Amino acid sequence: MLTSALSLALGWLWLRDSFLVSVDDVSVRGLSGSQAPAIRDALIGAARGMTTLHVRRGAVLSAVSGFPIVRDVRLSTSFPHGLRIDVIERPPIAVLSGPGARLPVAADGRVLRGLDPPAGLPTITARLLPAGTTVTDRRARAALALLAAAPAALRRAVTRVSVTPNRAVAVLRSRTTVYFGTPDRPHAKWAAVARVMADATSTEATYLDVRLPERPAAGVPGAQALFERAQAALQAGDGGLSAPATAAGDTSASTRADGASATTASGDSGATSGASPDAGAGASAGSGAPGTGGGSSP
Repeated sequence: MLTSALSLALGWLWLRDSFLVSVDDVSVRGLSGSQAPAIRDALIGAARGMTTLHVRRGAVLSAVSGFPIVRDVRLSTSFPHGLRIDVIERPPIAVLSGPGARLPVAADGRVLRGLDPPAGLPTITARLLPAGTTVTDRRARAALALLAAAPAALRRAVTRVSVTPNRAVAVLRSRTTVYFGTPDRPHAKWAAVARVMADATSTEATYLDVRLPERPAAGVPGAQALFERAQAALQAGDGGLSAPATAAGDTSASTRADGASATTASGDSGATSGASPDAGAGASAGSGAPGTGGGSSP
């Protein structure tokens, strides 16, 4: 009995690593980018030293450890000689720009050295570029987190992102500036951006203010100049341009006079300010939004 069990065990060990079940047919899926050919060669080379009864995932991952774009692999065998490798990538979402270099980086802060980043990635400026494998600059990491929270379609529309302790700003390809205020609640704020951009009345907006995502604002061309004219007229006692009594910084009356109001995503025309947050206008009239009455920029 013992001899039979030992013989079966030895026979299994021999078969497990024998040429009868050697990996001869390897397919690799999920690769993209400039490093794809080199990664594919490394994966196939590692797989050919295995059998379909003895696949070593650790060895496969070790073979591509020099390619940080590879986050993980999934292996599935097809007896007797087939092995499929599905690659889960860590794609770049931004380019980190610093003194003398530009580095592609992933959403988790991993630096993807050696990768030629695809054209059109947003830029994040860092005071110092990381010497290691991950982004260490706190502001750059906060900008990455904000960008990673954006829906893919919106992320492709971003050209650059910057974050300071109390201010997060993104610039879109349409040259529209998005003011987030603090970088908290990023998913809610990006959802507010999507709602405003979907509104036909906001197509020419020069800025979007989502500091208060429940009441986003879109600034239209000419609203800033009209706001300044209305303020000057009020100070001069000119009743022709006077606005209704509202909290300081509310420019809803001046934007209505121009016929081109700033709008919310819900279509509430005139409920939001027409002046850029940088100009000191509030995010929304009477809503208690940041800047209302105080005129502080995000």
